[in-house]
Amino acid sequence: MNQEYTLRVPFQLVQGLGISQLEKSPPFQIDRLNIDIEHVNGYYVLKIAGFSSEQEAINYVAHIWSALAWTLLHKGTAFSVNLEIDKVYYPLNPEEAAKNLSISDIPDGYGTEGLPIIYPSDKNIRLAVLGSPQLQQLTQGAEVIALVTEALKNPLISHPYNDPKLRTALELYSAFYYERSHSARFLTLMIILETLVEVNLKPQIALDLLSKWHKEVTQLKSLMSKESDDYFAVDSLEKELLFRREMSIRGRIRALVHDTLFEVGNLEAKRLAADAVKAYDTRSTLVHTGSLPVSELRKHSRNAHKIVELVLKARFRKAIMQ
Repeated sequence: MNQEYTLRVPFQLVQGLGISQLEKSPPFQIDRLNIDIEHVNGYYVLKIAGFSSEQEAINYVAHIWSALAWTLLHKGTAFSVNLEIDKVYYPLNPEEAAKNLSISDIPDGYGTEGLPIIYPSDKNIRLAVLGSPQLQQLTQGAEVIALVTEALKNPLISHPYNDPKLRTALELYSAFYYERSHSARFLTLMIILETLVEVNLKPQIALDLLSKWHKEVTQLKSLMSKESDDYFAVDSLEKELLFRREMSIRGRIRALVHDTLFEVGNLEAKRLAADAVKAYDTRSTLVHTGSLPVSELRKHSRNAHKIVELVLKARFRKAIMQ
């Protein structure tokens, strides 16, 4: 009989959030994998059994991360998860190890709670508990499981995890829920949009002018001593000219929001793109002055949150369809 392996992935939600009534949500199956979610030792734990090898289980980690991100986008369940697989310790003499640890039962191996592990499904693994969070506001377990199931059934669900820009944006979106300062939350939302923008060049007439100036600056640099202040000043100008070949971040954010939402049929794409630009201008004011009127900050934060959520959902769906 072939050996079967289990992947156990614990995760936490931002303090003040939780998942309720998990006991009413039975384990479920996706293809040949049996999946359960439970609340143990202060962690939520996804247990996936049915892997034919450890490597197959390792490859599935990206699917788990994307499923949690999918749930975040729909329920605001900001999560924290460590995806570095921990090594399970299997003592040569399990009876003696259990006796030394004053454990009544005799585990086959030992791991650390809070870290993912992979182990043969027929083994009994005991976990060392390092701590647990306090949970208050609850999301129905059935809703979470429905979203996780929906995500894991998609064979392309690992794509968002493997897209560096989208993955970073989703990690920032989860971090947004951990922030307590209104200013920090707003700035995090704007950084998410900046992370997602693509590099777009200016119109050709502008590029031709920049190329001409760049050539002149390069020639001027060649006549200077590399240790002089003038050289460093001109070198800085050269870098600025290269940067100016790209559209402004302001314009790229407008294009990102409009094009992403227009592509999915959002009839408010143009207005939301304009709101995104206003939010970015507000972000610049906040960064340079250090403060904003509370009412203005809240208004643009609400708009930015709505825009970021819509853009992330659209980009996520696009990623799992390609």
